[in-house]
This record gives sequence, C-alpha cells and structure tokens, in this order.
Amino acid sequence: MKSVCAVIVTYNPCLDRLLSSITKLSAQLDGVVVVDNASQTPPPGALLDNHGFKFTELLELTENIGLAAGQNRGVLIALSRDFTHVLLLDQDSIPYAGMVKSLLAAESALIKKNKKVAVIGPQCIDSRSGLALPFCQISALGVKKINSTNDSGGDNYCDVDFIISSGSLIRRSVLSEVGLFCEGLFIDNVDIEWCYRASSLGFKCFGVFDAKLDHRLGDRVAQILGGLKLVHVHEPERLYFIMRNRISLYRKNHIPLRWKLNDFPRMLAKFILFSLLVNPRLKNCTAMIKGCYRGIIT
Repeated sequence: MKSVCAVIVTYNPCLDRLLSSITKLSAQLDGVVVVDNASQTPPPGALLDNHGFKFTELLELTENIGLAAGQNRGVLIALSRDFTHVLLLDQDSIPYAGMVKSLLAAESALIKKNKKVAVIGPQCIDSRSGLALPFCQISALGVKKINSTNDSGGDNYCDVDFIISSGSLIRRSVLSEVGLFCEGLFIDNVDIEWCYRASSLGFKCFGVFDAKLDHRLGDRVAQILGGLKLVHVHEPERLYFIMRNRISLYRKNHIPLRWKLNDFPRMLAKFILFSLLVNPRLKNCTAMIKGCYRGIIT
C-alpha cells in the first residue's frame, strides 16, 4: 500500500501559511515531518503543539544547516518510518485539494507504461500574481514551456528536465538509487542538481497538470520597466547562493550542456536586472559578485 510522508523544512516561517499547508495535507497523506532550521521568530513548535497534529513530527535543529541538509534529515526520518513516498514542500507552499492523489495516479500510469520515474510534481501557481508556472523542456535550441494539456498532446502529464523541489513526490526506491540531496549547495538549485543526477542514471522527471500547488517564488513580486515586466525578487543573501550554485552546476559533468548553454544568458540577465533595476541594487550587486567569486574558486 502506498503511504506518503511530507517533509517541510522551515526557517522563520509564516505560521499562518504553514498551518494552512499542514491542514490541507492532513486530508491527503499519512504523515508530516517538519525540520526547523533554528528559526528565531517564530519557531513552529508551539503551532504544532497547539493544533495537535498527531501525525506530525518536528525536528528542531540548533543551527541553520540549509535546505538540502534539512530535506535529507526529514527524508531519513520518513524512510525510517517505512513510508513508500516522500513529498517535499517549502514552508510557504500550500497544496490544492487532491494534489497528492493526482500525483500518485499519474505516477502509477507512467510506471504501467514502463517509464522510469524519478520524481513527479504539480503545476505551481503563485497566488500573489495568479500566474501558473510552466513546465520546461530544454534543448540546445532553447526552452520549451509547457503550460497545459494542449501543449502536451492532451496528456495530463509531460516529461520535463527538472521539477522544483516544492511539491516533488519521490519513491523510496528512487532515493536509494539516486541518493539524497547535495548539501553543499545549501539552498538554491538543489532540485536541478538532483533531477539531472537522476536523469544521468536513466530516470525521467514528470509534471502533472491537474495537481496544483500554491507556491511563492522569491521573497516578493515587483513590477519593473514601468509595469511591463513582473519579476520574483530574492533578497541579496539568496542572490549570493543563486550565483554561487549556478557556477557550481556548470562545473558538474552530469549537468547537461544544453542546460548550461541556456542558463548562462539567464544568469547574466539576472545579474544586470538585480544590479540596475531592483532595489537594493548595490547590495544585490555585491552579493552576486561574491557568489560568482565563491563559485569559481571552490
């Protein structure tokens, strides 16, 4: 019998959104592990105690060990409890009703078609903008964005290069073969590295259209160029890791050249955008330069 445990890594979370997420999950799966990365305010412990989520375990760390390491701690707890699947979620992601059921159904259908499924994930919708994030297929010619079943030949799912970590559903047998997440990356691009590592072993990643997740990219949304462009804004500390980890991935052999060729112009565009058009410009620029430097020398 399939049993699913969610793993949520928290760091100074919005307790209202975390409560909403766990409440929605309570009707969809069999357990939740919350790994708290030494939150200062507000820690989630009191929230979980006050609402009596009996199926929820809390691991409170004494230092911030990063997203990847936090996910690994939570995954190991879930696997030790004999769950067959792990569902990764960010602290501010809220699943739509039936999301887990849709993911499991799509996974079963794909396995029956002899697909070697690494990970399967929902379509993410940013509630701040109302925009659905497309699934992506990357080639040497560019990025193909797949927004709906109309773009996938009518199928409810499509194969993609990678699935963002929040909403990722992974079988324990896959984790045993592919391994856990790269802790050296700390927070950004962890999902990309793992998905391409799985792909190098013959696995495929899939996105599911009727599985939906309210997921917020960036710390806030801002309009630039007189409102002509909407961007997801990260704080300078995150921009440091984005740049450092991008360069780190460029140096890994299992990351395909097609991704590197498509990503490098995007990285340059991000550097220019956040240095010139998005406040705090000087802090953004300084953080990204430090990230690039660290990525090159390590």
